[in-house]
Amino acid sequence: MARAEGAGVLAFGMGRVREGGMMKIAFVVHDYHRVGGHGRYVVELAERFSKSHDVHVYSNTYRAERDSSVQFHHVRAWRGTAQLTILTFLASAALRLDKSFDIVHAQGLSSLRADVVTAHICIQAWLKAQRRYGIGRAWKTSMFERLICPLEKRLYQAPGNSSVIAVSEKTKRELGECYGRRARVRVIHHGVDGEHFRARERSTLRAEVRAGLGLAESDIMVLYVGDLHKGAVFALNAMRSVRNGKLVFVTGTPTRPYRRLSRQLNDPERILFCPPTNDIRRFYAAADVFLFPSVYDAFGMVISEAMAAGLPIVTTRQAGASELVSHGEDGLVLDDPAEVGQMAEYLRGLGEDAMLRQRLGRAAQEKMRAHSWERVARETMSAYEEAATARGHLG
Repeated sequence: MARAEGAGVLAFGMGRVREGGMMKIAFVVHDYHRVGGHGRYVVELAERFSKSHDVHVYSNTYRAERDSSVQFHHVRAWRGTAQLTILTFLASAALRLDKSFDIVHAQGLSSLRADVVTAHICIQAWLKAQRRYGIGRAWKTSMFERLICPLEKRLYQAPGNSSVIAVSEKTKRELGECYGRRARVRVIHHGVDGEHFRARERSTLRAEVRAGLGLAESDIMVLYVGDLHKGAVFALNAMRSVRNGKLVFVTGTPTRPYRRLSRQLNDPERILFCPPTNDIRRFYAAADVFLFPSVYDAFGMVISEAMAAGLPIVTTRQAGASELVSHGEDGLVLDDPAEVGQMAEYLRGLGEDAMLRQRLGRAAQEKMRAHSWERVARETMSAYEEAATARGHLG
């Protein structure tokens, strides 16, 4: 295990810690992997911090990085439903975590005892969005509200959780509105690996993927990545009047109802469904426009990834990552995903104007240079310093 020597400062020069300069840090997360979401966030931080600190990860599943110095601890959980996963993981994590850590960093409702909590979602706000847009099943929404929301409220109101990281200003507002959590909440937007998505082999990937999808170079490929429940219905409706584009979904969501809807609304040959992939940059390289009309996302990593890949994006204010977008300069943002007429107009304009696509895409890529994971790590270490100070670990 690598240790910081000498001056006894934090890895990013943020302040002094205990003798030897090393903190013992525990991350608590349901799954540890780079595919996306909470897991990707923890991998990016844990691997960086493990170079100078004693880092442990408590998770139900994990895919260890090559030559990683992170120590893993298995947390049992029953994965039948989201509610069951949350409840059983919480109970198991409480039994496994000990009091030897300087920092316990929980990912949302993964541990009720934490020094730092990252809010990757506000469940109450997500349930409100489901009701507003008529998605999800009413009985599931009610069950979540009865079983899970009180626990999330307890998490964010707990006095011991001295520092909360919200992944967007939107999420920070929601924590205040839903749970009354307003003190000691800092916003740290997710980072993006710009070099990974600015693939040098972009032209090769583009030709390969488009050939596999049966797309000609002249076809305007509109790409949607992620949960279909969040906005696929709006995307399909908008595409009804966008004759100069083909919509490609990359998703792990069951597609049958969306395939049925696409046959009702569009020429089936213009709508393609693809399974999830571990190398999504291939699809970014093949696309001309990125469309994500989300009804709710605390952040939405796919938006910042698409921007880093140089794609012009169309998204909504309901996605936290839209806070990074300057409308008309490096992307196009809808106030509401139900504005399908405006969405279609944006898509038609982008499809017809190659210069506009290039201008927005270049500006988006340039903006993402400032949003690295190194920046996230520095700001997160500052949150640790604040939490450790509250616990009396710093002098």
